[in-house]
Amino acid sequence: NDGEPHRGGTYNLWGFTSINGGGPLILMDGTPGDINLINPEDVETVTVLKDAASAAIYGARASFGVILVTTKRSHSDRPTIRYTSNFGWGRPTRRPEIVEDPLYAATFINDAYRGFSGGNAPGLPAIIDYLEQRKQDPSLPELGIDPSGNFINGASIDWYDEFYNERAPYSKNYLSISGSEGRTGYFLSAGYQTQDGLFKVATDDYKRTTLRLKQDNQTTDWLNIYNNAEFAKGVYDRPNKLVSEGGYSVYRYLSLYANPWNAIRTTNGNYTLAGMSTLGQLEKGGRSVLDDNMLKNTLGFRTAFFDNTFRINGDYTYFVRQNRDEVQYNRLEYENRNNNVVEWTNPDYYASYFGEDAHQIINLYTEYERSVKDHHFKALAGFNQELYTSSSFSARRDGNLTPELQALNLTTGETVIADNKYEWALRGFFGR
Repeated sequence: NDGEPHRGGTYNLWGFTSINGGGPLILMDGTPGDINLINPEDVETVTVLKDAASAAIYGARASFGVILVTTKRSHSDRPTIRYTSNFGWGRPTRRPEIVEDPLYAATFINDAYRGFSGGNAPGLPAIIDYLEQRKQDPSLPELGIDPSGNFINGASIDWYDEFYNERAPYSKNYLSISGSEGRTGYFLSAGYQTQDGLFKVATDDYKRTTLRLKQDNQTTDWLNIYNNAEFAKGVYDRPNKLVSEGGYSVYRYLSLYANPWNAIRTTNGNYTLAGMSTLGQLEKGGRSVLDDNMLKNTLGFRTAFFDNTFRINGDYTYFVRQNRDEVQYNRLEYENRNNNVVEWTNPDYYASYFGEDAHQIINLYTEYERSVKDHHFKALAGFNQELYTSSSFSARRDGNLTPELQALNLTTGETVIADNKYEWALRGFFGR
């Protein structure tokens, strides 16, 4: 999608789903979760179910298939320590190739415009004349000044090279310890990863920490109690990219202004309108910090009676996810005429958002199976109950007093607050 470091993947097993979208049911160790937050080194197996039988087993939410993820556990009596570290670089899949000669590019575009409309493109004849002057005298500045005092662009810039890095470094570190002591097995893992964005100026970066602790205890010959706890924390620090509220972003302005003759800065070191709408927005338009936390714990039991022909199993899962987003947009300035700096009409506010989603799941089921000569009989019956609650709150106030500090008390405008709450619940019985 947009290549932001914190973006996760989307999954589609059946191709076209419905007019309202849809995706597979993803179960991790038997309960719903966010597959994008799991540490890949924790994964032991992945099973994909995409036929109609998946809906028969898992219900209506499995209409578009099922992905079953099982995480690692202890397989040895002796403690096993494992450490992996990966370093690398990402890069844009493709970047536009720019015509290096600004005079050729300006002349070509003006000729195309003249062929379409019958006249010159507004402003381009003056730019072409100034580019021809600079070609004869390279000591001339990138910005000329016409008799009215307005700037004439005459630069030679690869905008995409100024905007994007060639590479974005990342690192992943993982440590796990597993083993067993008597009747108790354990698996403990920790992961830490960092990834930088692709912007050359004030780029974004993402840091994530993951922890997992799995324990199981064979309490008696017929009872096993287990617990699976996981925690993930991600922090995404990013520049704000909307240049006008509800309007264009830096990507849109880059496509508008990325002509090789457009200058980024004036001779005074200030941004031009084109430079302010792209690199200036990244550098001085403010930043946002998204703090995303996830905690999930599953406590369960397994029983086996009558030579493992009759089993009763149950588990309870509590899955909570909290995210907080601190957003600050700062007012931008640019030099529209020589020695004349003006403010832009971009957003100028501070906002704070907080949201929490909590999911509680109870599963209880029993199985009975028996073989008589060449025949095998198996029956299953169970109960499932879920409660999902979601709440969010936001506050915003315009007019930042300082671009460095983020707080509602350091703004001067009118405060706007909002909240949202909803919940849903399921209770079902199943058998076969």
